[in-house]
Amino acid sequence: MIRSRTSRYGFAWLELLLLLSVFVLLLQIWPEGGRTLIYAVDFRNWPRTVWFFGNIFVVAMLLTVRFGPELIRDWRERREHLNAERDKKEKVRELKEQKDAAQRMKESRSRRIY
Repeated sequence: MIRSRTSRYGFAWLELLLLLSVFVLLLQIWPEGGRTLIYAVDFRNWPRTVWFFGNIFVVAMLLTVRFGPELIRDWRERREHLNAERDKKEKVRELKEQKDAAQRMKESRSRRIY
């Protein structure tokens, strides 16, 4: 498969490489930061509260992946339905106002004296 030059994937790689280069530069400036990062990533050092909230976060993300698109689709459909109802009520109100204005004009013409 041949990709065109207008492909968006090139920008993602460029941005990731730039981020990686900045990260490596920071580790060279502060070598202690690398040791601290390795200590923080090592799950053997994590307390129970971090495990607890980490598991809650994973479950929340799994629920979001499972039910999120369906909830978004339902929300959009409901919003479209409410917008359609609002537009319908607005048109009915405008037609009623036009009808009332025509009725008032008819009554005012009938009261004229020639």
